[in-house]
Amino acid sequence: MTPTLFSWSLRAAAAASCLRAAVAVAQPAEPPAALPAASTPAAAPAASGAAASAPADAAPAGPAGAASVEDPPRVPAGAGHPPADQDDSDEDSRPSWRRERRHAEPAPPVSSVDAAAHAVGWHGKAWLRQRFVADSASLVEASGPEPAEALRLTSPTEVEARSRVGGEGGWRSASGFLRAIKGEFELEIRSWDRPEPALRDGPTLLRRASVEATTLAGQFTFGRTQSTWGLGLLAQDGTEDPMQFGVRRGGSTVTRLGYALLPAALWQGGDPTHAFPLAVAVAYDWVARDDLAAYPGDEANNAIAALLYRGPELQAGVYGVLRNQTDANNLPMQAQIVDGFLRWRRHNGPRNYLELAAEGVMVRGETGWMATPSQPGKKNVDQLGGVARVEFGQRRGSSFRLETGTASADSRPGNDTLRNFRMANDYRVGLVMFPVAQRLLSAQAAANLADLRYSAHAPAGLERVNTDGAVTQATYLHPVLRVEPGKNQAILLGALWASSPSDAADPFRSWLAGGEAVGPRGAVAKRNLGLELDAALESKARLAYWAELVLRLDAGVWFPGDVFDDASGRPMAAVGAWQGALQLRIDL
Repeated sequence: MTPTLFSWSLRAAAAASCLRAAVAVAQPAEPPAALPAASTPAAAPAASGAAASAPADAAPAGPAGAASVEDPPRVPAGAGHPPADQDDSDEDSRPSWRRERRHAEPAPPVSSVDAAAHAVGWHGKAWLRQRFVADSASLVEASGPEPAEALRLTSPTEVEARSRVGGEGGWRSASGFLRAIKGEFELEIRSWDRPEPALRDGPTLLRRASVEATTLAGQFTFGRTQSTWGLGLLAQDGTEDPMQFGVRRGGSTVTRLGYALLPAALWQGGDPTHAFPLAVAVAYDWVARDDLAAYPGDEANNAIAALLYRGPELQAGVYGVLRNQTDANNLPMQAQIVDGFLRWRRHNGPRNYLELAAEGVMVRGETGWMATPSQPGKKNVDQLGGVARVEFGQRRGSSFRLETGTASADSRPGNDTLRNFRMANDYRVGLVMFPVAQRLLSAQAAANLADLRYSAHAPAGLERVNTDGAVTQATYLHPVLRVEPGKNQAILLGALWASSPSDAADPFRSWLAGGEAVGPRGAVAKRNLGLELDAALESKARLAYWAELVLRLDAGVWFPGDVFDDASGRPMAAVGAWQGALQLRIDL
């Protein structure tokens, strides 16, 4: 389906707003478990962010009735994991990617607290992530304002070099009112991007600089941090998912003032280890950068309230967000977002597992974006999105995931309601259809809308027309198989079929047709977005006990559906794409 002129993904609203943290309650015998987007004309802000996120050791275990606020998420030992088998006995002797896979594969919905992670006293660690990424794609057929103005959109080879350096330190106590305090720091530097992207804050971004205090009265957080929630449908922190194609480049960076509590712990003298694992959290975020607040002049904030249950097998939560944002032209956007998720994971023996997970989002609000002289007023926002998936396999072997998802569409992009829901840019679904083809076609739609032959005044906020590769206006089915033939190798195979929930409408073509649903090349009232086939190879080598090298190559081909036919019914040619990534990980 085509990105719609009014598809301003409120995912950023939720993204920036989602509580990265959620509460993980320690179990008595072992380490426990812890704690949007708009749709304007076919586009959203650009995503950026490195795939490798900081190593995730557990947060200071708060024996306080506090929710532990920590990123990136980890899988708690008590959350359905079986006892370590022979291959796991010496965890420190294995490359860190092996340890990370166990945590990343069943990516928990929120942060976790590991009561045994650090002994009483002081602790600390540091890390470096250096990543190089190159990608390219074949030509994408399109057309200019006039159907006769045939275009072949190119996606030039893009090269990215990104460094992340950081560390954390803290102190824990077994007694007293103050049980733990932790500080963290991480800086991201984009030193060699070609072509150079337009970044809101330049090539350097302070991703983390926060302090977290755990007391018998709850957990208090203040500072720069990453925001994530649930399956990552709206909010992402950049942590890789081994069952998705392509690297993650974005993330929600916020300055947060937060408080979290396990209410049941108040009846346990502040001790959460025996309390019912239901957490309550509130926070206020000043957005530094997310998928929506990505342009110079964007100012955004989020008020958040969340409720999270974190049991040994079932995790479920819901949060609400009030987001306010203005852009450089002082155009407003206000949104109310409700997001709910659940994840159930059961282990059968020491290696086999089964996981069921789902997340749903509802967005309501209004915005001044995309106003025109003929429609100067605010537009309503009414969007829905969700995903559901089943995954099973072995923790260090073959795994299979079947995922289905939907993002509401807008068959009449010129009316007064924006219905195009957009998932987080880093919620990767396939390698070509959304990240490459839809991104280029939405950029062309923006260029057509700005053509002075048709409009003396381009719509306000036109830069947000580009989808930036996000999943939008689509219902899809996405099976993925991961096989690990060797200890340090993996093969990924996947397919993607997608259709628009309603007749696909390109904002410019539909405007020319008086509101009729017309695709980007002239097809009328079509829904089939096409079929995609993907594959990836991954190899990792341990250079030292503190360093490893990761090499990955992804490739895919997309066969467009009838949404992308031209006015005469001629289909669009297939589009191929590849991506290579090399990453050095150092943990000290």
